Amino acid sequence: MYKIYLICLLSLKNIEAKMLLRSLPTFLNCVLLVQNGILYSKIKKYLQRQFVNSYALVDEKDLLRYLSIIDFKNIILSERVFLKHKLLLKQVKDTKIFILKEDVEFRLFKERNFTFIHFPKLFGFDEDKNRLYKGKFLADDLALSIVGYIKNETSIKLGDSKEIIAHKQKHCSLRLLYKNKPNERLFSTNIASFRMSLARKLAQNLCFDVKNIDYIVPVPNTGIFYATGLSELTRLPVLFALSKMDSKRAYEIENVDERKAYLYKNISFNKDVLKGKKIILVDEAIFTGATLKVLCDLLQDIGVKELHLCIPSPKCFTFCPYLMQPKRELLLEKINEEYLSKYFSVNSLSFLPFDIYEKTLLKINSNMCYECFIRRDDV
Repeated sequence: MYKIYLICLLSLKNIEAKMLLRSLPTFLNCVLLVQNGILYSKIKKYLQRQFVNSYALVDEKDLLRYLSIIDFKNIILSERVFLKHKLLLKQVKDTKIFILKEDVEFRLFKERNFTFIHFPKLFGFDEDKNRLYKGKFLADDLALSIVGYIKNETSIKLGDSKEIIAHKQKHCSLRLLYKNKPNERLFSTNIASFRMSLARKLAQNLCFDVKNIDYIVPVPNTGIFYATGLSELTRLPVLFALSKMDSKRAYEIENVDERKAYLYKNISFNKDVLKGKKIILVDEAIFTGATLKVLCDLLQDIGVKELHLCIPSPKCFTFCPYLMQPKRELLLEKINEEYLSKYFSVNSLSFLPFDIYEKTLLKINSNMCYECFIRRDDV
């Protein structure tokens, strides 16, 4: 399997860049040069999903230095950058180079180790820029095809997806629930305030008595505002006893086993303050259950006396058909919802009722998508 290492040097000074280069291996499988546009945004997204956390971006100004130090297996860049460095790149014999260019129609042709991909104007939703692009074909389809080719040498082609996918992505409730940063605003709504309000509503629908609970413990980092909202109504203290070793999000890792391994490696916790305590563990949602399963196992191993899970969203029954979730099996596709508490080995498990979640979203925007929280038979 290919391992992709991409290096983000957009804001680094020369000294910092040199220090980072020294810490890298001498062989990198793929490099994606930083460019504007929907296709580059989507390629970055699917590299992240397919290749765990070993992805990044390389700025054009750093390309020459990297080529002189590191051997690359694949390089993805624009035709403009290719033409600018054509003489140099033609000397790179053992590297597959993918050259992207917007054109009037889709064309794919190869010359030695070069693959030229010409594509018509693409449509799609860029989550980073909160922008809808209009075009003829879905950017997600081409990006997935390019990443799939790098990983498995499948064919590169355009799909025939409908434009509704881009609009569903724009109005996906997961952007409010998890994906976007808490200090941002979506649909005129502050995300941190939205998350705290969901937690306050959950506090009114708990399935256990909080009277003897010692602490509310948020899952880092997305559980922080939910824990704060829950604390406001329950009057329980929030304890930041869990922390992540790095800032990357495990949600986008497609392979569940790789995701669990990443979590085991990057989650740390304060054993001394948790041992023998009765705690509430707060996370934004349960999709595959990988994060919470890892955390529950770790907390039980250190001797937490009681463990209650609080989820400020409904149960997730349906895989997202609009590409907002990585392709993987949901927990409730494997086990019956009645056995969730037993699966996590916890004392209780509280979800926000679906009708409350739906009503809250529709007040924000009538186009909000929350299909993944609807039972499959009702979709």
